[in-house]
Amino acid sequence: MVLLKIAVKDNKLIKVRDRLMIEDTINGIKCHFEFRSNWSDLNPTVVFARGHIYPATQNPQTITALLDDNNECIVPPEIVSEKGEFSIGLF
Repeated sequence: MVLLKIAVKDNKLIKVRDRLMIEDTINGIKCHFEFRSNWSDLNPTVVFARGHIYPATQNPQTITALLDDNNECIVPPEIVSEKGEFSIGLF
């Protein structure tokens, strides 16, 4: 499984490490979030979106996911099933 590590500091997401991501990855892509600021009292929800968020595309496909106890979640297959970019956000 491909692992994408993301550091969370205040309101910024910073890619820490990843391996090559390939369309239709058989075992999926897992995101691991390293919280470096005051998120400990919150239950963050991850938002994945196909295409560019800024500037906004019309009707971007978005899917939300909850983090497990290890601050990880799987990138939904619908997000990585096609060639192109995707965005990640937290709320």
